[in-house]
Amino acid sequence: MTAWPGIVWGAAILRGLDDRGRREIEAAGTLHEKRTGEPLYADGDAADAVYVVVKGEIEVSGLSRGERARRTKRKALAGDALGEEALLGAHAVRDGGASCAAACTVAEVPFGVLLRALVRAGGAELKDRTARAVRRRLLEQRLRTSGLLEGLDDGAVGTLLDAAAFREVARGEVIAGPSDPHDHALFVLEGLLGIQESDEDGRLSPVGYVGRGDLVHDPRRATFGVTVSAQGPSSVVLLPKARIEALFAEGHLSADIAQRGLLPEARVPTKGTTAHLVGDLYRVQIARSLLVIDQDACVRCGHCVWSCGNAHDDGAPRLTRRGDKLLLPILDDRARPASREAAQATHVPLLLPNSCQHCKNPACLKDCPTGAIVRDGRGEVRIREELCTGCGNCARGCPWENIQIVPRAKSAEKPPFPDVAVKCDLCSDKSHGPACVSACPTEAIVRIDPAESPLVGQKAGTIEVVPRGRVPAWPWMILAVGVGLAASRLVVSSRGTGLLAGGVALVALVYIGKKRAKPRGKARGTRPHYVAHLAVGTLATALAFVHVRLGGSSPSGVVALVTFVALALSGFLAALAYVTLPRMLSRLEREGRLPEDLPRIREEHARKLFRALSGRTELVKKVYDKVLAPYRASRIGPLVLVASRRSLGAEERALSSRIDALLEGRGKGKLAGLDALLRLVVEERALAASVWLSRALRGLPVIHVATVGTFVVALVVHAVLALRGGR
Repeated sequence: MTAWPGIVWGAAILRGLDDRGRREIEAAGTLHEKRTGEPLYADGDAADAVYVVVKGEIEVSGLSRGERARRTKRKALAGDALGEEALLGAHAVRDGGASCAAACTVAEVPFGVLLRALVRAGGAELKDRTARAVRRRLLEQRLRTSGLLEGLDDGAVGTLLDAAAFREVARGEVIAGPSDPHDHALFVLEGLLGIQESDEDGRLSPVGYVGRGDLVHDPRRATFGVTVSAQGPSSVVLLPKARIEALFAEGHLSADIAQRGLLPEARVPTKGTTAHLVGDLYRVQIARSLLVIDQDACVRCGHCVWSCGNAHDDGAPRLTRRGDKLLLPILDDRARPASREAAQATHVPLLLPNSCQHCKNPACLKDCPTGAIVRDGRGEVRIREELCTGCGNCARGCPWENIQIVPRAKSAEKPPFPDVAVKCDLCSDKSHGPACVSACPTEAIVRIDPAESPLVGQKAGTIEVVPRGRVPAWPWMILAVGVGLAASRLVVSSRGTGLLAGGVALVALVYIGKKRAKPRGKARGTRPHYVAHLAVGTLATALAFVHVRLGGSSPSGVVALVTFVALALSGFLAALAYVTLPRMLSRLEREGRLPEDLPRIREEHARKLFRALSGRTELVKKVYDKVLAPYRASRIGPLVLVASRRSLGAEERALSSRIDALLEGRGKGKLAGLDALLRLVVEERALAASVWLSRALRGLPVIHVATVGTFVVALVVHAVLALRGGR
């Protein structure tokens, strides 16, 4: 027996379910009590559930035939189902809004659980029939909204709809290639398509996008001439090109609509964006909460990942510092308001690491067979561990590999399933907020909502999405030197300055405890503690030299001083590396990588270079022998690249200029593949430089920590001997 009212199971789409299916739907679903006027869902919301009215009345609004203004399309009464757009797939969104005309009770049925129950109960045919009807109705509404059906009578509309062929495409799937015949126009029912052109080496570069309600049609072309592929799960409708051209000829379609469908100019990317971003615009479009790392500030210490694992009972990090890199033009936030418009834009390299972005329309939610994945009222996507079986459907369904399957945390009771799906939960059950954000010593990490802080669009280049107002360290270090000099005037005894210097040095060690402590309490960033660590360390150094000046030297004092100098010097070099090396690294990277990935990637580049050289013309091979091979073999080449402060693109252009000067315009038709070779040798040099810079970033803090232990031992020995000697 089930607890939900019987009227729910009488809805057409739920009839025929067995008891098991009903129990699963009840466990994953929700009964909502709504007041008069309260919305159930809005236009554009993710369609991930079907609703059944238990009591009351729901008004469904949207576009009516031949009209552009939204109005009530129908009323759903007790026993009626609504929200069937969910049948269109994981990418579906609401094509209208629904709200309560009177106080009502509504049953929310997660589509993934419903689909599984229907198929098991033999309801696949019902699902397919309903989906076909929904697609046809939705296509007509979208065509009317776009203006493609203006002036057509019902018979002509029906003929066009009958000729439409629906196609569901997965993320990354190619819909049309350059040589494919352009005998159909493409109409985007749902999702986002990318239009790409290929260069002589076959590399694809994006030139535009088309989204929901857009048409891809170009009467000038017999073939597509470009690659059209799905940026995310999409529904595409193929309309006969001859019929579309007839509509243009008959004057039913405006010049604006005709221009919008031309290739490859459709939806040219906003000025200021780059291929780094445009390559995966779908990710930015669908995200509600993006984790963004400023690569110019990130020191690649991995503390964000460590703190993430430490904040959860199972110890599994919900974050991997790999991902897409994008260059974003951002105005200097230090410019004065009066001169802000005249301020020059700078490109900030941002990394989108592998971490759940709480999608507006999450694929993982619909792929979950038990309804364990839900989206709360704030739009955050959560996993209910009590319903999770660890099947892995969600992990396989996430396009960005942001979900992991791990062993469950130990508990008093033996869990029914040993594994569970985990992902970023924004540390919402903890008062300190996202641990990765608060733990970053350089404040390089921030969570943003792309809708509020656009990465693309009209405001691109004027919105700062990276953290602002980082606490600078140098003023506090200068202040510490001043305090040390003042202390030398107030404390004139050798013992006093020695005790003060030793005590301040030990206080500086508190930072180690703060950095490695499990996050708790209110949100407090690590950055202020890091700055305090530098300031206190500087003060301890100043006091130590005052102590030596006043107290002379002893064997134990000399050892303590030497170890302290090593400690201070390694700390200063590490702090300097934290400021300078990240910017050098970000100029040498085209994508986010972990330091441990670099040796493997260098080996892969060597193999790619060998393959790229094979089968080339004699002229290309001679150019390689005279220019590229020496460039590649140079031992100081990585250092020269770093010192030049050139980006990879600038380095490629400089090397290409050398080749052009050597050839003096000869053999231009025999250089196919040279650009690919040039790109590979530059990237190989950059990888070698990245290896050494990464080692410096990681090695200097390790040396600093090692000198800490040595200094503490030397300090204790010196203090004991000095106190015994009465000094």
